[in-house]
Amino acid sequence: MPRIHVNRIRVRNGICLSLASKIVFMRWEWFIAKRLVRSENSKDSITGPVITVSITAIALGMVLMIIAVATGVGLQERIKDKIIGFSGHIQIQPYDSNISYEDKAISTKIEFYPDIQKLDGFTHIQRTASKAGILTSEDDFEGIALKGVGPEYDWTFFEDAMEYGVIPSFRDSVESDSILLSRSTANRLKIDTGDEVVVYFIRDNNRPPLTRYLMVSGIYNTGLEEFDRLYVLCDLNLIRGLNDWHADEVGKMEVFIDDFDEITPQTTQLREALPFHLNAVSVLQENPQLFKWLELFDVNMFLIIGIMLVVATINMIGALLILILERTRMIGIVKSLGGSDRKIRRIFLYQSGYLILRGLFWGNLIGIGICLAQHYWGFVKLDPSTYYVSEAPVLLDPWLILALNLGTLVICLVSMMAPSYIIMRIRPAKALRFD
Repeated sequence: MPRIHVNRIRVRNGICLSLASKIVFMRWEWFIAKRLVRSENSKDSITGPVITVSITAIALGMVLMIIAVATGVGLQERIKDKIIGFSGHIQIQPYDSNISYEDKAISTKIEFYPDIQKLDGFTHIQRTASKAGILTSEDDFEGIALKGVGPEYDWTFFEDAMEYGVIPSFRDSVESDSILLSRSTANRLKIDTGDEVVVYFIRDNNRPPLTRYLMVSGIYNTGLEEFDRLYVLCDLNLIRGLNDWHADEVGKMEVFIDDFDEITPQTTQLREALPFHLNAVSVLQENPQLFKWLELFDVNMFLIIGIMLVVATINMIGALLILILERTRMIGIVKSLGGSDRKIRRIFLYQSGYLILRGLFWGNLIGIGICLAQHYWGFVKLDPSTYYVSEAPVLLDPWLILALNLGTLVICLVSMMAPSYIIMRIRPAKALRFD
């Protein structure tokens, strides 16, 4: 039955297919499916509530999937950026199994310093050095790790984390006494910007501790409490002076790359380019517990997506079966006119696909709208001590959203192929008597 050439065919169940006498250039299955869609809201239709429930289920499922993916990926990226902001993607350090905040000196006289861009995929390199100390105020004291940085240090991460004060300016030729302090440390020790603090450094061999008077220039807050309460940023020259290092010696070198997904091969590449006494350690190796915890978000996202797909699929299968049962008489008439089972199945799959697309449209509209509202207004708050952020971050990746939509559409349509075979069991003689 490739074309319909009659002027009018009236079907007793209320469907009226009216065509002009000229040749109609469309599949007749698609034409009937469109008319069925238009008749959904008629008073005689019993499928209206079922269709509404099915569309709502798909829309709600898509809303939850978009929110789960956007917040899960957003939280992963936000925490990942914070960890990298403290240590870079890769650290160059000496081979030493001793875990300590007392760095051993390494020379910056290596082939690719400071032009790390000579190596493919690497973007920036900066010198640092750490030293343990005791920070004191008028009322209290606390153990800290002073992290010395050079003038080439990338302050972008701390500029975003600054609460008040200014970021200190360091030069290679002059030692600065300015430091950058976290809000948590400042609150515990009751320190503010402009205050002078005393830092003591313990020495071996029963020698008296070294004392340095430093000035607080700014207060930052990254939300990573275990990092914030530990690190105080200072001039690299201060650490050099305390350790009696030469001008070309540092504790570590932090390296940044342009693609985090390539961090493992990039670490291997950098390690092979280093002298034998130096090692390259990625941020994944430095903070394995944090990144293992971040991987759990992937499990949660896949679990939510799986549950929502199952719910949407079951609803659409139920709706398809009801659509077929309501149109049993129509199926019998079309079969008696020569319509094949395959083409009749195509009618209902077209109709189901249209319903799925309607659900996806509303789900995307609501889901993306909620994510944008959270991005701009941040009405969903989180506990920083648990999630390292004060607001639920969102990241709307167009490719991920497209994959969710295509995946939902394909899975729902494929899952409805088997139930649609019920049409093959409908006999025209019985269907025409169906009431």
